[in-house]
Amino acid sequence: MSFHAATVTVSLATFLIAAIPARAQVFEWPVETITTDAQTPLQLDFRRPMAAGYYDTTADQTFVSFTGANMIPHVATYDHVTNVWGSPVSVPMQPPTTDAHDYSHIFQLGDGRIGLTTSRHNQELYFARSENPHSIEGNWTVMEIGNNLNATNPMPMVSQSDGSISILYRETTSPTDYRPINIVRSTDNGATWSSPQPAIDYESSRNDYLNEIYLGAMSYEADHPSLTLGEGYHGTWTIAGGGGSEYGHQHGRFHKNMYYAFFSLADQNWYAADGTNLGTNITDADAETHALVFDSGALEGTFDQGNLDIGYFSKAVLDDGGNPLVAFQNGKTNSIDIARWDGIQWNVTTPAATGKPWAFSDLAFVDDKVWLLEKEGNGSRVLELQSDGSWADIAFYNPVTNARQNFFIDNGHPEAFILSVDPFTGGGVYAVSTVPVGDFNGDFLIDAADWVILRDNNHTDLSALTPEAAYLLGDLDGALDNDMRDFGLFRDAYEAAHPAAEAFEAMVASASVPEPSSILLLAAGAAGLGMWRLGS
Repeated sequence: MSFHAATVTVSLATFLIAAIPARAQVFEWPVETITTDAQTPLQLDFRRPMAAGYYDTTADQTFVSFTGANMIPHVATYDHVTNVWGSPVSVPMQPPTTDAHDYSHIFQLGDGRIGLTTSRHNQELYFARSENPHSIEGNWTVMEIGNNLNATNPMPMVSQSDGSISILYRETTSPTDYRPINIVRSTDNGATWSSPQPAIDYESSRNDYLNEIYLGAMSYEADHPSLTLGEGYHGTWTIAGGGGSEYGHQHGRFHKNMYYAFFSLADQNWYAADGTNLGTNITDADAETHALVFDSGALEGTFDQGNLDIGYFSKAVLDDGGNPLVAFQNGKTNSIDIARWDGIQWNVTTPAATGKPWAFSDLAFVDDKVWLLEKEGNGSRVLELQSDGSWADIAFYNPVTNARQNFFIDNGHPEAFILSVDPFTGGGVYAVSTVPVGDFNGDFLIDAADWVILRDNNHTDLSALTPEAAYLLGDLDGALDNDMRDFGLFRDAYEAAHPAAEAFEAMVASASVPEPSSILLLAAGAAGLGMWRLGS
């Protein structure tokens, strides 16, 4: 999943930012939030880090879904022309419930209509679609897929080339720790569905009874360059169960290992990281031989102790070299670990600066960088993976009192980058967006207008301001001032955005100059010498 910048406007009045900016600043938007009345509060759910929303290029709107009272899915839109949230629409798909497993995922159908999928925990699997393309208004069509498929945790996959929809879901069967992953498929925008077929099925074959499959997430890839498989989805999972005859058959008592495979939408087959074709169904033998990313060793932590060896949440993206990278919750290292495929094998590390494993929220590939979204207090941190394997803070933001769920928006518009849901304090759905370092006016450009802000505030006393306010006046290094170092950082940022020879010097020369200043003298000297690089 990739994100790309565009020219948009963000309200500076609601600016939020990390104390020391790194690559990008984070703005909260909009001033209005999606809220629900007292009779329909938002509810906490167990939604996996995928398909929380998407940007529709035709409508120029972002569509999001969240859970209302009785676990009823709600859908809302943000209009990027008017910068206003529309009123949420409820889509009563399943009977009222209080089970947090009964969350929904949202996605766009091939004909432009909006699709939703949800399940009633260990019971029915449902699908809904909007009446009209690119709009939540009108009557929604709701149907049960199959007949009581004993489904939980549905995960939609949509082909951008032919519009076909595949939904993976976990089937609850017997014994209680045998829960495989099945798949259903539609090639007519959800009008009809295939019968279920096995997708990851260990057939209750393991001596340790770890035959439950927990998918962490499925993340879309338009083209897998290292495997030349075209579009598909990265999949990650862990296994769970009773732990063997010593403990008997128990649901989810122990969790073990991390696995990865790529699902090709073209042929509906799974592929290992080395390109091995695993067919349409991954067996236990396939998984251990070809899909194993990390062996967590002897079973230690248990669900009832609240300290699982491997957590439920994981996700994969391609790194800047085009190879799979997996983030997962490692209870043994008490961290969010990273596994990277180097073309031959998986290399697992515990990077510094990550929070406890249960802080994991989401993972994305952003402007050629891997970003991690993790929960911290009542807010979230955005971290960027560095070339040395460490993490650097991009931002900390706290848009709501209890932001318990945070997601990157699939195919996100820059104004709809991160979705935060507060299910506890009256209800609110929030979003934040990123702007490049050196953009002081929030137009997603680094240009002469930003230079004027930097220039006019050179040597202004910013020590009494918040980091957010100081940044808006040219403080790029978080030192609460605007000095030579900030000038150097701005010049580097400008030249990265405008690589033509002497572009910075030409811009400075063309900008109006009210009076000489030290920063102007520096700029003039830099223009003359062509070699000034403070802070680089």
